[in-house]
Amino acid sequence: KIPYGEKIFRSLLDLNGPLRSNPGLARVVMVRVDGRPAVYNLCLAYRGKMWLIDHGADSATFAARPNNLIYSRIIRDAFGEGIGEVDLGAVPPDAESLAGFKQGLDGCPYQRKSAVRSNLSFRMAQKVGNMLKIRRGGRSK
Repeated sequence: KIPYGEKIFRSLLDLNGPLRSNPGLARVVMVRVDGRPAVYNLCLAYRGKMWLIDHGADSATFAARPNNLIYSRIIRDAFGEGIGEVDLGAVPPDAESLAGFKQGLDGCPYQRKSAVRSNLSFRMAQKVGNMLKIRRGGRSK
């Protein structure tokens, strides 16, 4: 999950902001349960493709299955407007149920390469954390 800051969200969602010439680029899709927001997705659509870049859910509403509804709605509406590809996001290791859920929406597995860039202070903190794990008998990656 990529932690986006408030500035990014404001830029994407401000109708008078820098993306006003492409109002269909960013979309927020929300499902409500009993009138309350239950789950949302922030989607980006560009050149016939859509990416789901942020997701939030209220776990207290999971019995109503809002995740099932939102994903099927996003896919239906995207294909209905001519978008030919919807990227539902990565499946973390050991998340077979999530992979099964996405494939159940007629999704197909797709491998992609990605790169992560971190700053020096983060890398140093990560090394210290790994050293502490080793000293305590834990494993380090």
